[in-house]
Amino acid sequence: MLDTCVFDDRDFIRRLRGYRGKKVLPAVAFCELLVYLMGKRGRTLEQVKRYLKAADITVEPFRFGEAVKAAEIGIMTGDFKENARDIMIASHAAIAPWKLITFNKKDFSFLGDRVISPQEFRDVSGV
Repeated sequence: MLDTCVFDDRDFIRRLRGYRGKKVLPAVAFCELLVYLMGKRGRTLEQVKRYLKAADITVEPFRFGEAVKAAEIGIMTGDFKENARDIMIASHAAIAPWKLITFNKKDFSFLGDRVISPQEFRDVSGV
């Protein structure tokens, strides 16, 4: 599972294309990516969709289970108002068989070993 910030590392995304496991982007992170690529980089929605398809990255919807888990994390951390998007992204990794790949591990420290850096992912996966 990918956090939005990993898309800043084009080499990582290029290498990720060779990874044969499932690669997902939470819907909230997809929204953040769209704001960045469409709003700040002038990309179209079709270009973003092609970019994700080329890397075989699918968008994971935000469902009832993730909403409940996000609320639980928000209550546990007491930080929902300030970090709602990160908590909503983290809720996917907290209940699914995913690990969240991010450069901002400290922001997701409440996930424990379910959060890893891109380098840690490279080391484990060989990508």
